Amino acid sequence: MNGKPPWAGTVLESCIADVAIGRIASHSSVTDEMVTEWKRLNPGRVPVTAAVPAGAPGAQLRIVPITFEDACGFVAMWHRHHQPPVGHKFSIGVVDPDDRLVGVAMVGRPVARSFDDGLTLEVNRTATDGTPNANSALYGAAWRAAKALGYRRLITYTQASESGASLRGAGWRVVAGRPARPGWNMPSRPRDDRGVDRMPRTLWEAS
Repeated sequence: MNGKPPWAGTVLESCIADVAIGRIASHSSVTDEMVTEWKRLNPGRVPVTAAVPAGAPGAQLRIVPITFEDACGFVAMWHRHHQPPVGHKFSIGVVDPDDRLVGVAMVGRPVARSFDDGLTLEVNRTATDGTPNANSALYGAAWRAAKALGYRRLITYTQASESGASLRGAGWRVVAGRPARPGWNMPSRPRDDRGVDRMPRTLWEAS
């Protein structure tokens, strides 16, 4: 292959690396050819069993800036039930000691009009590859960034099936419970059924 492969430097490369070094068994977007080429280009990388496990003593996570496009790509690959949002105010990533992207958070205007007061933002999406403490790091950093930009409030939601442990770990608190609703599709604001609209949710606030 001449030059760099088309996936070099993209979110897909982090998934290829995960498969190549044994961090995950497989990924739907990764082929055997991609793994073989990644190993050829990275001969010094060791299997994950020989590396310091993410979250173990000595393994440090680091917050990094990330573009909207790359954040969307990561969410599309790793989020369990949501597609990427259509826009954002800012997004951030978190990387492991090898500078491998392990999670992203996308922050934008609140979905509910009653919260869209110009001083409130919402964490619309977070997604990680399962690296311990990555989600908590993202939630904490998102609030610090929002405050630095002059915002006074940051909110997010979890579904009934989610414990909220990452939010508690980052110092967030429960504000209210929200019953299941039939969906966001209304004559004044048409929306596609996202498949998760009919579930109870919990409203959280950074503190």
